Amino acid sequence: MQNAHVSGSGTTPALLPAPFATSQVILTKQEHIQLKQQANLWHAMWKAACGREKKVLAKNASLIAQHKAEMAGLNTQVADLKSELAHMKHLLFGRKSEKTSSSSKKSGNTTRPPSNRKRGHQPGVPGSGRHLHNNLPVVHESVDLPVDKQCCTVCHRPFKSFFNDDSCDVIEVEVKAHVRRYHRRHYQKTCQCPETPNITTPPPPPRLINKGKLGISVWVELLLNKYAYGIPINRQLESYKTQGLELSQATISFGLEAITPFFEPVAEATREFVASSDQWHADETRWISWAHETTGSHKHWLWVFLCDQAVYFSIADTRAAVVPESIIGDGAGTLVCDRYSAYKKLANDAVSINLAFCWAHVRRDFIDAQRGDPELEKWSATWVNRIGRLYHLRGVA
Repeated sequence: MQNAHVSGSGTTPALLPAPFATSQVILTKQEHIQLKQQANLWHAMWKAACGREKKVLAKNASLIAQHKAEMAGLNTQVADLKSELAHMKHLLFGRKSEKTSSSSKKSGNTTRPPSNRKRGHQPGVPGSGRHLHNNLPVVHESVDLPVDKQCCTVCHRPFKSFFNDDSCDVIEVEVKAHVRRYHRRHYQKTCQCPETPNITTPPPPPRLINKGKLGISVWVELLLNKYAYGIPINRQLESYKTQGLELSQATISFGLEAITPFFEPVAEATREFVASSDQWHADETRWISWAHETTGSHKHWLWVFLCDQAVYFSIADTRAAVVPESIIGDGAGTLVCDRYSAYKKLANDAVSINLAFCWAHVRRDFIDAQRGDPELEKWSATWVNRIGRLYHLRGVA
């Protein structure tokens, strides 16, 4: 039982020290030293353990921070991959962004208000009437009754014919392959002048290819059908067979190669005319061609440069800036193009040429930005509508 006493000024009891608190223990100095050493040892071990724990905690904190950073990077990479996947799916299965689709109309992504106007001729609007082909030559043909129908069917007395201009026009296209055979007349002199040859004949008709059997009209039709109307040569040759004319592919191929020098002055004049303009539209695309004599590569590029009145095409085995530099030369003006680096180098080398990037490519960037990222959809749609408005104003102007 613990002893307690009451102080004179209060009633709070005071606890007496424990029985062993006043007890004394007698130790030798050696035992005291050993106990102190053990206490110091355990204290040192405790401090070392605390230090290790702090290092482990710091290392764990660093690993946790590194893990969080890696997770953030992975999340960003996942978002980028999702956006890229959405873009690839659109390229593979989606509609072209330059074409009007029903989805764009439903989403309100258009610059023009919807209209209920039907296509075609509108009621109440006068038409243009039938087209009169007054530029075509007219071949007159008479149409008569058969002999047994030129009399009365009852008494068989003949009808009396009279003229009445009851004509009707029918447009016909007559295509027929034929051989034009020239017969040259020979002339023999009747004088004794030694300077004059005994027999004189007119020169043979001019030919596009020396000793060639095809006339100029055939080559004109082949070139127009191939380059103006996009009809392949082999399809034209099949068409000629229906007209009784059989030509081999080799004849046409060697013939086109033979007449190529005739077009070089025209091509150079076209290039000079395009280069003299102050505004161009340029683009290039991959073009598979016969192997080059020096490089042996089948991969070429078709370059096109367009001005107001002419178009110049060039097929080259390189996609470098030397091609537009060789075509435009020292021209001065504005070049409308995409953001390909060759055009940028051209503008850097020629300070008189300014680049105007195509709005269609810029529009695609805004459309691609909203795929896979819903936060950018509204912002991108705003810019697409602005560019569409710019298209509309340009078309009205």
